[in-house]
This record gives sequence, structure tokens and C-alpha cells, in this order.
Amino acid sequence: MGGTISVKSELGKGTEFIVDLYVPLAEAEVEEHSEENITENLMDARILLVEDSEINIYVAQLILEKAGCVVEIANGAYHCHDSGCL
Repeated sequence: MGGTISVKSELGKGTEFIVDLYVPLAEAEVEEHSEENITENLMDARILLVEDSEINIYVAQLILEKAGCVVEIANGAYHCHDSGCL
């Protein structure tokens, strides 16, 4: 696609992923998706939520469960790695 991916990581601070993609503008009209269609597509999806911020976990879990997803939470990447969820 002619883009780039870069990663910056600092121990104790976190990791930053940067993805640059160069794509042409769509010529066709984009189909709009209703909230109902999106919810139907997510119904019973199993989601592994890996996050270390309690407020982000709360908000994401609330939204995903409202959409019908089954959410499993790993409190940060270290917890996920240690518990073998990946």
C-alpha cells in the first residue's frame, strides 16, 4: 500500500505504534452503517480487552457489552503475558 509502520518503546512508559498509509479518496459513495447493523455484527463476539487504565477499561467494557460482546479483561500487557491470554 506504500505506507510505513514504526514502533517506539520505552521501558516503564509504554509503546507507540505509528502507521502511515497513503490511499486515494474513495470515488464511490460510502455505505452508511446504522448502529443496529454494527451491533448485530458484534453480537456474541469474544473480545480480549488489554488496558492498564481503569477508566478506559470501564468505558470500553460498557460500550462492548452494550453491543452484545463477551469481554475478557487483562489489566495491561504484563498481566496478559503472565496469564497466558495471548
